[in-house]
Amino acid sequence: MKKLLISVVVIFALLLSVNVQAGQPFGPPRVWLAQPNSMAFGMSLDEWMEAWVRWFESGADPNARIGNVAFLPIFPGPQFSVDIKVGTALVLPVATWLGTEPDYSDMAPDDWFGDSDHIFGTLQLDGGKVIEINENYYVGPTYYDPPAILFETNIYFTQALACVILPLPPGVHELILHSEFVDFGIAFDNTWTITVVP
Repeated sequence: MKKLLISVVVIFALLLSVNVQAGQPFGPPRVWLAQPNSMAFGMSLDEWMEAWVRWFESGADPNARIGNVAFLPIFPGPQFSVDIKVGTALVLPVATWLGTEPDYSDMAPDDWFGDSDHIFGTLQLDGGKVIEINENYYVGPTYYDPPAILFETNIYFTQALACVILPLPPGVHELILHSEFVDFGIAFDNTWTITVVP
């Protein structure tokens, strides 16, 4: 019996060391993002970005859902509080370029998105590892017909870095976003307090 107990302890210790060596903490990951090229919760990132824009255009109701997916606000202000039920995923535009010219002449180069010399973003959840949102999370240009109206301005298209955050465990979480449009000297820092309730 003593040998069996020692064996179980040794196996557990080995499993723990393998997880740590692989760069993953033992237990669930600290930040869960849907794969950028997946059809997360039935839609692509392009489709989720368009749904987010239309949600924002219609008044950004914090209780609005598409299935079990909610939208995180990013305007107006740096700090937000969001309450969601267990099992709810979250759509977040990390860095968004709004096209206001009907001939699309104000389009940004595609290869700027995810490039730390031009347009990039990072996320951190609960003080864990910083996740860099790279070019794989680029969506767009997404054209709007009819144009979306944001800030009393016609928006003909968007280009963005966007992500879908998979459902978080119950409790209170802190999500921190930093994004930059380097060529224009513009940076955004937002923090969400996300309370996940049964």
